[in-house]
Amino acid sequence: MNEAGIGERDILISATISSADLIGITDITGTIEANKDADIVAYNGNPLDDISVLLQPVFVMARGNEVNLDVPPIDMFPWPEL
Repeated sequence: MNEAGIGERDILISATISSADLIGITDITGTIEANKDADIVAYNGNPLDDISVLLQPVFVMARGNEVNLDVPPIDMFPWPEL
């Protein structure tokens, strides 16, 4: 998206609140607010300065549970063979 000329701030908005709004789940996620699922990702850098830091998270919390980044992810949603 950034290579297509979209700014860092707009990319982050698109990946969070806009995506949640598109699929109708802004009541549970998309922003950091009380009584919403705790879905948080932390980075060593500021993605508003360098969007590529999104490729290297240092902390992930999904639905209030810390995700162990040392364990390979489970392929829960495999891509279809084309």
